[in-house]
Amino acid sequence: MIGCANKAFWKKKRKRPVLKRILPALLLALTAVGAAQAVELPADIEFSETRFDFGSAPEDFKLHHRYFMINRGFKPIRVDRAVSTCDCTRLYPSDSVADPGDTIFYDIWFDTKNYYGSTTKSIMISLHQPEQIDIEIPHHALISQWPLGLRPKPLSVMLLPNRESKKIAIRNHTKGQIEARLHDLADTTFTVELVKPKAGRDRDLEFEVHRSPELTKGTHRSNFTVAVTVGGVKEPLLITIPVKLVQF
Repeated sequence: MIGCANKAFWKKKRKRPVLKRILPALLLALTAVGAAQAVELPADIEFSETRFDFGSAPEDFKLHHRYFMINRGFKPIRVDRAVSTCDCTRLYPSDSVADPGDTIFYDIWFDTKNYYGSTTKSIMISLHQPEQIDIEIPHHALISQWPLGLRPKPLSVMLLPNRESKKIAIRNHTKGQIEARLHDLADTTFTVELVKPKAGRDRDLEFEVHRSPELTKGTHRSNFTVAVTVGGVKEPLLITIPVKLVQF
């Protein structure tokens, strides 16, 4: 166990993929975040990421990701402002000052309700060091769209108190073999087991979500992202699966 991403369209007459219908959405999904302008940071400030891609994700869920900022310098860094650029994203910084060697984390919760297709939003962080530095960090999702038919079943996982784990599958509708790996785990409230990390045509990738034995009482919402490698596609396809855990 480790803690850790449309059906192929065929023309009836020629029996070959209708690439003109697949590639535009697929290329948009793969390049939307990469097209964002790179963030220029001073040498003494390090972020875990300067952008994040949830990949394909269902509508009407709150997706979580955590960024880390490390002060590599010799003077404190003050966070003057940390905000999101839309009402759909909530941002929660852990502190407002990073002393030398310290780490501040920024939790984002992106609500996919009322969105569809390729969507990019951002958070803005203003640092005083000693002059003000404004940093924009985008996050992206392809909401309710599933390139090449790689759609999780079910779309999300719920673990009630009487259930320790649940399996989830992704059917391979491509002509060749696909392979999955864990790309991101939002937190430690659960672990993900790659039961079947490879799948041939018309076979399933399979994952099993296990609740953490240290899970505290309450309702916990989280998610994980898998990267699926598909033959003939340069970059892995990312898929985010929401997770809800209830503990009494």
